[in-house]
Order: sequence, then C-alpha cells, then structure tokens
Amino acid sequence: MGRRYSPESERYIEKYYGILPTEIIAEALARSVTAIQAKHYKIRREEAGPHYRHWTEAEDDALRQLTKEGIPDRYIARRLGREESAVLTRKYLIGIRGRGAYRKWRADDIKRLREMMGRGMSYKSMAAALGRGYNSVKNMAIKIKREDEKNVCDKV
Repeated sequence: MGRRYSPESERYIEKYYGILPTEIIAEALARSVTAIQAKHYKIRREEAGPHYRHWTEAEDDALRQLTKEGIPDRYIARRLGREESAVLTRKYLIGIRGRGAYRKWRADDIKRLREMMGRGMSYKSMAAALGRGYNSVKNMAIKIKREDEKNVCDKV
C-alpha cells in the first residue's frame, strides 16, 4: 500500500482537479498521475455515499432471497439502503431474472380470482386477498373476461 494522503493534499486535489492539468497536481504532491486520478475517484465515490458502495456477498444473498420471496424491488432497495436502479442493475449483473414482485399465475390463483370476480369484488380487494399487485390482478381479470367472452362466442 502506498503513502497516505494528508488532509491538505486531499483538499488540494478536490480544489484543483479538473482545473489544473493532472500532471501539475501530481508534481506538486510528488505523486504519479495515476495515483492522483485514483485518489480523485475515491474522494468522489466517498462523497456520493451509498450510490458507489460495493455490493457485499451478504447483500447479494439478501437480494436473491428477497427476490425469491416476491418482495418488490423498491422495498428491497429500501431494506438494503440502495436506489431501486442499483438493485435492478445488480440483479442483472448477478443473473437474477425478473422483477421482485413477479410471480406466475397458478391455476388455483386464477380459480380464486374468478370466484372473487363473480362476487363483484374490486381489483384492490382482490389484489390484497391474493397478495398480488393491483395491475397484475386487473390485467389477469381482463384476460379472463376476454377468454370467457371468446368461449361464449365460440359456442354460439
């Protein structure tokens, strides 16, 4: 590991990086150009906060588990202290497919939805009862209605 930077050196880099040529800053601080560039990047990353944090193995495991449980990405992001876009990017990078809230519709779920539709329940109530999102329930209900209408027309 190289020499540590003094607080004065860090302030100098923050103040002049992008204003003076990197070679001049490197010469003034008796460092290499690469060292100055790396330090500037590290300072910027630290200032940015959680947006530039590296993902830990524990966070990856939590991401896999929460996605498997069907937790929506926005809630996963809150739980992990990340932006939703960071969660989506990380899922892509480590091979987790699909959004956290997506679950395939099983035959028994569709049967329950048909029963609730027959009772005239609202999409919101059906979504809560099925543990699914409003749009998911609404879209499946529309699909069911179309299929039923088609079946009726085919019988005539």
